[in-house]
Amino acid sequence: MPIFNLYEITAEGIIVGSWKVTESLTDLQSKIELSHLDNKRLLSRKKTVNKKTFLASRILLLEMNVNLSYLYYKNGNIPCLSNGMNISISHTDLFVVVAISKNKKVGVDIEKYQSRIVNLSRKFLHPLDTKPIEKNSSIKLYTKIWSAKEAMFKAFEKPDVFFDKQMHVNLNNDHLNGKGTIFYKKESFDYKLFFSEVENHNLCISVSLK
Repeated sequence: MPIFNLYEITAEGIIVGSWKVTESLTDLQSKIELSHLDNKRLLSRKKTVNKKTFLASRILLLEMNVNLSYLYYKNGNIPCLSNGMNISISHTDLFVVVAISKNKKVGVDIEKYQSRIVNLSRKFLHPLDTKPIEKNSSIKLYTKIWSAKEAMFKAFEKPDVFFDKQMHVNLNNDHLNGKGTIFYKKESFDYKLFFSEVENHNLCISVSLK
C-alpha cells in the first residue's frame, strides 16, 4: 500500500501531500494512465528512482483531487495548474511532496539531512539568516535554511535570485515556523515558512504574504 499522508495548513488554505515511494516501478505504472506528454516525460528520465517519483507525483495529485489535464509546465520546469490554483512539487530519494494553494503562491522542498551541507553553506547563507546556537546543530539548521530558500525560490518563480545575497531566513525558536524575505529590484517579498521532519528529511512549505 502507498505510504502517503495528506494534511492541510488550514489558515493558509494549503493542502500538502507527501509520499514515501516503496512500490516497484511496475506497481506504480499499473496505478495510472499517463497522457502522451507525461509518458514522454517519464521516458526521458534515465534512473528508475526518478521514474518512480515522477509517477508517484501524478498519483499523489489524483489523490488530492487534481485533474491532471490542468497540469502544465511554465518555462519548461515550473509546474502550474490551468484552473488558477497554485502548485509546487519536490522530491528527493524516495519522497515526493506536493503542495496546492487556492489563493497564495506556494513553494515546497524536501531535503535529507547530510553533513556536506555545512561545507556548502557559504554558497547560500545570508548574513541575516538564523545562526546555529551550538556547532552540532549546524547540519539541521543549515538544511532548514537551504530548504526554505528552495521553497521560496519556487514560489517566487523568477530565475535571477541569489540565495546568499537576496534571500534571508529567520526561524522561530522551535524551528517549526519562520519567515523568509526575498529582495528583488528594490522590493521585498515576504514568506511564511512551515517546517516538519520526515525520516531524517526536512520538509519546508513557503507561503507568499503578497
